[in-house]
Amino acid sequence: QMLYDVGFSFKIKLRWEDRYAQLAQYFIRHGHTRVPCSDNIRAEDEEFPGLYTWVQSQRMEYYRWRNNIPSSMTDEKFKLLDTLDLDLSPLESGWEAKMVQLRSYREEHGHIRVTKSQNMELATWLIVQRQQYRLFHGDTPWESRLTEARIDALNELGMEWDPLERRWQKKWNVLKSFFDENGHSNVPKEYPPNPSLSLWVQKQRRHYKDGTLSADHDRQLRTLNFVFNVAQDTFEKGILKLRSYKEIHGNCRVPSTYTDRELAIFVINQRRQYQKFLNGESSSSSMPKDRQLALEELGFHNDIIAQMSSPSSSSPTQVLTETPRNIERWEDNYNCLVSFHSKHGHCDVPTNYEDEALATFVKVQRMDYKRLQSGQSKRMTPLRLKKLESIGFSWNINDARWMKRYSELEAYRQEFGNCCVPDKFKENPQLGSWVRNQRFQYKNYQNGTKTTLTQERLEMLEKIGFAWTVKRKTKAPKK
Repeated sequence: QMLYDVGFSFKIKLRWEDRYAQLAQYFIRHGHTRVPCSDNIRAEDEEFPGLYTWVQSQRMEYYRWRNNIPSSMTDEKFKLLDTLDLDLSPLESGWEAKMVQLRSYREEHGHIRVTKSQNMELATWLIVQRQQYRLFHGDTPWESRLTEARIDALNELGMEWDPLERRWQKKWNVLKSFFDENGHSNVPKEYPPNPSLSLWVQKQRRHYKDGTLSADHDRQLRTLNFVFNVAQDTFEKGILKLRSYKEIHGNCRVPSTYTDRELAIFVINQRRQYQKFLNGESSSSSMPKDRQLALEELGFHNDIIAQMSSPSSSSPTQVLTETPRNIERWEDNYNCLVSFHSKHGHCDVPTNYEDEALATFVKVQRMDYKRLQSGQSKRMTPLRLKKLESIGFSWNINDARWMKRYSELEAYRQEFGNCCVPDKFKENPQLGSWVRNQRFQYKNYQNGTKTTLTQERLEMLEKIGFAWTVKRKTKAPKK
């Protein structure tokens, strides 16, 4: 404490001149000034304790001084250190050494695409330069050790900052030559003249499907009318040709020997796929709904079923879902349903309706739809589904009836101010019975027994102030 009181310093702080003298002695003894890091040697073996840290600080001060940042370095100090051949920029010196190696490599090979098998250290250094280049042109350029001068020096040697991009552009140029020669860029999967080009084209399609194809590459490929989805493109072209064929011939029965071989092959493939679809043998991926709908809108399904059902058909397996007569009958019943809808405003044909065939038709459609939901029926095609829904067809008759009564209850509430419909409501006896049934279903709901009252229905009724219990019989309201 007495020493502290008189300002005694336990840590020796040498002047700049003293440290310089130690460095000079180190230079005389060893012939260089590469002072080892004190972390790598024992304290008792350290020749000049603290000298390594001081040398590092001189390098930092030199860097600040050279870049016009306030520093303790002066011209005089710089000259003194230079007399001892002190490397004040070791990183820069190492960079220059690598540039010397790179120039030698270029003179020997004519390029600087160094591989790790040739020179691991130099190849790794080039990878680091590319990383530093991305930093230099990124959001944090100050973190990069590259400078404009270094970039220019590397560019003079033919530096490829993005070798993968160079390879991609090289393949694109080959594809462009193919496009110029053939008028398209659909390189076959098996292309003997250049198998690698075929593989590259397939790879671009995979990148596009995965969403990993860059916007620049996408734009470049589109300039060559590149087809990213070959199957969809083939189908769309085939549909256009088939539509033109039908306009001329009135049907889609394209002969297998037709002069347009592409159309003939397209129709053969679609017939095969559609037959599998009718027999329930194909997945949704091989015959998507949009393709089914496009074919059915042209009447393709009628023609193919007619052909498959004809005695002259040579198909080995024909387990058909429907015959042409059934298809015709369906269209007749549908037209009757359209007339019913125009007259009554809905498609809920009663089971005891005078037209029994129409009542049965409606019932069968709901059954087919239910089977379709569980993947058991193929009769409810996308086209039929679309046509029925276009006239407001209700797939669940119970839901339709419930919503009808609910709408009547809303009208009752607007007129009388409550939902307490009497059991015997002369104007609408069915509504009174329905309201009573909702209260009965509510009791089952509370007891956890079977009920038709769902949570959604319960919330809808409570929203309009439905009373679940009544103390006495409700009399008929007076208007």
